[in-house]
Amino acid sequence: MADTTLDVRDVPPAERHPTIHDAFGDLESGEQTVAVHYGEREKALEPPYMTVRFARLGEGTTSDTVRQWDGSAPAPADYLGGANPLPAGETMYFTVNLDPGRYALVIPAGEGPGAEETFTVP
Repeated sequence: MADTTLDVRDVPPAERHPTIHDAFGDLESGEQTVAVHYGEREKALEPPYMTVRFARLGEGTTSDTVRQWDGSAPAPADYLGGANPLPAGETMYFTVNLDPGRYALVIPAGEGPGAEETFTVP
């Protein structure tokens, strides 16, 4: 996934998460820079910020375990980066060095319904 930019602003809302998650499945080993943008909130009930966690999963660890993690030590996986907290309307970047293995990109459940995607880097 060399020099790929994924802009989902024109993608229908119901298709945004699957589109983003599919792109993460194309990541290759090596250094990767990830940009996370949290759009402006249109509804007063939507959270004014979100947290994104990017982690390498160990044996027996699932993305659900990472999503439900409350921040206490020890972490359930190798936390590699993310945006914490990311205010609405802002973009944050983080760079990770991906070795072959299983990874998860998660939005914790405490900030809405939560979301998670697990993928493998060959």
